[in-house]
Amino acid sequence: NTILPVVLALCMIFILGYYKNLDTLQQFVKEEKEIIVDEFTTMLEAREEALLNIEEGMNSEMEKLSGEITGLVDNSVSPEKIDLINIEKKLGLDSANQEIYIFNKNGYIINTTFEKDLGFRFYEPRVDDSYKKFFFHVINGNKFVSERFATETESKRIRKFSYQPTKDHQYIVGIHPY
Repeated sequence: NTILPVVLALCMIFILGYYKNLDTLQQFVKEEKEIIVDEFTTMLEAREEALLNIEEGMNSEMEKLSGEITGLVDNSVSPEKIDLINIEKKLGLDSANQEIYIFNKNGYIINTTFEKDLGFRFYEPRVDDSYKKFFFHVINGNKFVSERFATETESKRIRKFSYQPTKDHQYIVGIHPY
């Protein structure tokens, strides 16, 4: 008779202790998740700030290079035949980490230092037409356009893209460094 109340009391103590520890554990897990999210957010913000600082320096250099290459395209009878590899060497560009593209007014790559992309159309394979709108915004504009860093689809590497129309608005020169 006396054993049953003792066993019930021990079971109650065990159950209460279990739920108290469960609450403590759940609170601890919740706090740890919040700490991890905060640390990850801080890391992403630091990465974003670092990329912005790098972009500031790159934008002016890319605009200068783009202007030089665009000038050569403007003065060429046939931009599809310009020796971009030679231009790349003359400008001291790192061919392993940067490509030059010339797009015609229909969005096709007609000349590039990256042969694999020759003939590719800038906006055709896309699901939406935002690329097409962007392309025509650039080709009809009068200025250098530099995009933010983005992850390249094929290589999964971070890359920067810039575009500049020629004076006659028939071509776009693109410079794409890693």
